[in-house]
This record gives sequence, C-alpha cells and structure tokens, in this order.
Amino acid sequence: AHVETVLLENKPETVFEVDNKGYKAVLPNYNDWAFIKIALDETSREFLSANLNKLDKSLTQLLVVRSLYEMVRDSKMRGTDFVHTLLNGFLESTLANIQAFDAITLFLEKVVYVYLPRKLKFETAHKVFEQLRAIHDKTDAFEQKQILKKKLLTFGITEDAIDVLKGYLDNALASEDKTLNVSNKWNIAFKINASSKYDDETKRAYVAKLEAIDSTDTRKTYTYMINNLRANAEQRKEFWAKYLDANTDLSYVALQENLAGFFSIYVPDELKLPYSQDVFNQLENICKTRSKEIGSSYLLCCLPENDHAQVTVDGLTGLLAKLTEKEDFFRIKIRKIIDEKQKTIKAFGLYQQ
Repeated sequence: AHVETVLLENKPETVFEVDNKGYKAVLPNYNDWAFIKIALDETSREFLSANLNKLDKSLTQLLVVRSLYEMVRDSKMRGTDFVHTLLNGFLESTLANIQAFDAITLFLEKVVYVYLPRKLKFETAHKVFEQLRAIHDKTDAFEQKQILKKKLLTFGITEDAIDVLKGYLDNALASEDKTLNVSNKWNIAFKINASSKYDDETKRAYVAKLEAIDSTDTRKTYTYMINNLRANAEQRKEFWAKYLDANTDLSYVALQENLAGFFSIYVPDELKLPYSQDVFNQLENICKTRSKEIGSSYLLCCLPENDHAQVTVDGLTGLLAKLTEKEDFFRIKIRKIIDEKQKTIKAFGLYQQ
C-alpha cells in the first residue's frame, strides 16, 4: 500500500489528485485519529466493502464502516446493502476487539432503526440477530457472551427472536448465568409482554418473577413501560390525559419511561398514531410552558415512526413558525430533528426506485 500525506486546507472541502498506479482503492484519512467526513468513490467502496476483514487495523476498518454509514445517511447507499456488507463474514471477525465490535454494531443499530422502512427494519434486524446468535453460541468467553447478549436484545424484535430471548431469560432465572444483568432481564420481560405468542398469564408470571428479585429503580422503569405497552384503547386515553396534565406528579424521567412504553415499536399504529399526531397540537404549549426536560421527552418519544417521517417534518415545520427566541432551546433541537427526518425520507426513497 502507498501512503501519501495531505494537509487539509482551511475550507470545507480539500481536493487533491492521486497518481493512480493501478490501486484497487483510495482511502482518505488513513491512520489518522482526527475525524473528517469522507466519501469513497464507487471503485474504492466496492473493493473495501468486499475486503473489510483483510484490512490491517481496527481503526482502518472503522474508518471504512463510518464512511459507508455516512453514505447511507446521505442516501448514496441503501441501508440493507450496508448491513449485508457487515454481515458478510466481517462482523464476527471484529469480536476479538470488544470496542471495535461495539462501535460497528452501533452503526448497524442506527442504520436498521433509522434508515429502513418498518417492514425491512424487522426483516433486517432479524438477520443481524441470527448472525449474533450464531456467534454467541460458539463463544465461551464471558465478556464476549455478555456483549453479545446485549446486542441480541437490541436486534431481537421479531416474534421468533423474542422466543429465543425468552429461553435466555429462563436459563438465567434457573441458574447462575451472569451474562444477563437485571436490566437485560426486564428488557426481555418487556418483549415477552409485547409478543402475541404468549398468553396474559405467562406475561404476568415473568413480571412477577422479576419483581420478586428486583427492588431497584429498574423495576419501576419497566413497570411503567409494560403498563403502557399493554394498555387498551380506553386506558390509553386516560394515560395520555395524565401525561399532558401540567400538574402531573410524574417526574420528567418517569414521564419519559411511560412514554417509551406508550409509543413502543411493538404498539400497533392504530393505537399510537392518533397520539403521535395529536402531539403536534400540544407541542407549542409544551415548549412554551414546560421545562426543557419535559419538552425533550415528548420530542424524543412521541413523534410518529419513520414511515411517517413526512408527517413529522410538516408538523415540526409548522411548530417552528410559532416558537420565538425564548424557545431557542427547542428551536435548535427541532431543526436537528427535521434535518434527520429529511435524511430518512431520502433514504427510504432508495427503495422506491
């Protein structure tokens, strides 16, 4: 490999020429810890994507993965292609370096949950889950099993995946398995309560088992989330009125925990979309009269899923016109959300071509 030093100029874009002597790829910022956003040319992208696990350093691999991720964000690459590139033998090869593995799976998480339409989100998350599961089942090291369980929880959102996670929880409750911490166990119980495969008695039983062994704030958090997740249409009306009440006794942390369950990915659109749309009627008052923490909780938890990103862009654009300099904190936050949602809309558009 040939390495060439290039000094960045004091302007947004530095252009330089490379004397191409038959190189397979050109990788800017090689072996440099300073961050710059790089865009790979098509030839370099194809070569580096196919040879990720042959690159000599974790830093170099992360540099390429970060560049591919930015291409997804800029709608220059499909999110599903990004995931396929990382699952094609590369992900497992990074496990020896826990920090690199964690960073790469975080990129996977962002792509799956932000830049894929709902149907593809579930399908692709399950592909990642199955590969993580295969790696987990042939790994003996405790630290590696621990982080793999954490990642399996992240990508385990389908009915079949939840069934596998239920088995992990059963084993942890019946043995001294410490690869699942208390929060992990509650996360699985939450997913079990979201699944249509189990009856109410089974769902309540898992909650009761964890309540019996946990007296921490984690118990309270997941109790809020599960109660909202399981709420019927009438209960949801009551809950929503309580959350909007400025005199509620809920702290902003408790409010956020309740809203996370109320608007969970597992709640059907017909139950949550009316409230996601109503939040646009409420946000002006919330931003002008409630605390930054309360307002941020609504912006974080209550907006429609990304399949309805245009609804969010339109609603927040209208809200911006009503806010003043006094609400600059929220105006800055809202502009960032709009920018991200517009990127999502463009990324989704790649699947309509």
